[in-house]
Amino acid sequence: MKHRFLKYGAAMIAAALLAMTGCSTGSKVPTAYSGNAFSDGYSSVYPDAFFHLQEDGLVRRLDYDSMQDMLLCNKPNCTHAEKDCVENCLNGKVPIFADNCAYYCVNAEQQFIQGTDGKTELQISTELCCYDFTKGEEKSLLQLPDCSVSANYGLLLHDHKLYFVSNALSRFYDENGMLVGVGGTGGEMHLFAVDLNDLNVNDLGSLYDVDALAEYYPLTPNSGEVYMKGLYDNKIYFNVGFVAESNGEEHHQFYVTYYDLTDGTYHGTPDDYAQIDFASVRYVSDDYLVICREGTASVYQKGSAEPIVLEHPYFGRDVFMFISDDTVFCYDMAFDLNTRSTRKLDHMSENLVITRYGDFFIYSDQSYMNNFEKIPAEQLLKP
Repeated sequence: MKHRFLKYGAAMIAAALLAMTGCSTGSKVPTAYSGNAFSDGYSSVYPDAFFHLQEDGLVRRLDYDSMQDMLLCNKPNCTHAEKDCVENCLNGKVPIFADNCAYYCVNAEQQFIQGTDGKTELQISTELCCYDFTKGEEKSLLQLPDCSVSANYGLLLHDHKLYFVSNALSRFYDENGMLVGVGGTGGEMHLFAVDLNDLNVNDLGSLYDVDALAEYYPLTPNSGEVYMKGLYDNKIYFNVGFVAESNGEEHHQFYVTYYDLTDGTYHGTPDDYAQIDFASVRYVSDDYLVICREGTASVYQKGSAEPIVLEHPYFGRDVFMFISDDTVFCYDMAFDLNTRSTRKLDHMSENLVITRYGDFFIYSDQSYMNNFEKIPAEQLLKP
């Protein structure tokens, strides 16, 4: 069951409700709350609002109370191309919202410069920006040289630190060592953390070994990527992805890693690249972590050391799911983690449960991250 929603990889963490409404100075901003927040660049779930990207590249906010789905910008007659419009500043990606602001990175235009040895070198950098909804203006916080940051690799707010994945971009050289090409995938990727209190920057290390993977999977230099998926048990989880070739066909593979915030160590790098445990993180929240392999879902619950393993044809690399009340919702199926029973949900075959809000679940159609509706929780949770 593959669809456009899934390419947005909607890994979700119930987090802090924060700011939001229009572009104009003095527009009303709702009360801000503290807590964790996660964005995969395409969507983000907050306690009473869902932020998502539409096909037109504009970011919208679904309010759970009113079920109104609105643009972030409420400036009359705005074309969203103006420099001071929040939609233009975000450049088609869902940011992190905190303290009545939106946080995001803007990459500088790539430049090719001549090095001291006479050879061409690539110069890249990214700028951490903040859009203040109270003032209706954007400001630059800091610049990071030698890296590129894309929100679709994940943005995480935790303990007032912003975590993101940097990409050094892959470089291709001719036989004379001259730079002849640059790629967005296959480059060195690091985990960075910026303390939003003092803007102190920490490079927390490399997230995968391109060269080691390439020994067994030669397409890695053209395809390697690392996607942050969220925070569980004080660990930041990632899917490391690359293209593998088998029987003359190319297909994506993933394996799971995590960065332990407790002791600052990175885990999950394969011991044997010839025998990688292919799997992917499909759901993360404060209370649950789900790692899928083809046909199975290992569900880790807060406080339990061993996962509950569910089996169903739906489970795989691209599956979308949501968990509430020890029930896994996956398309038109519900899996009870306590009894291991499975139920088929009426009228949900074309819909996805996004989150729970009070006595209701919020769901959307599969195709457009649109047509949002509420359904009473008891209707989906009934035996």
